[in-house]
Amino acid sequence: GGLRLDAGADRDEAERTLLTLPGIGRRTAALIRMRALGDPDVDPYGTPGAERWRPWRSYAVRHLEAEAEAEAEAAAAGRRS
Repeated sequence: GGLRLDAGADRDEAERTLLTLPGIGRRTAALIRMRALGDPDVDPYGTPGAERWRPWRSYAVRHLEAEAEAEAEAAAAGRRS
């Protein structure tokens, strides 16, 4: 079988297959698992404290990313004023 990235794909099998591809490491495979396969419990960055969010780490990590992006944008806007 080939690589399946649809909603019905086996997430573990897809990750194993992804990791055999040149240039695909654990972080990239985890991001694909999180975003393309809709896995709600992935932490691609090893975020401190993310374990307590199981089984919803993907949502927690995305929330933290969005918060950091908003803070960076606000800081950049403040420097431009």
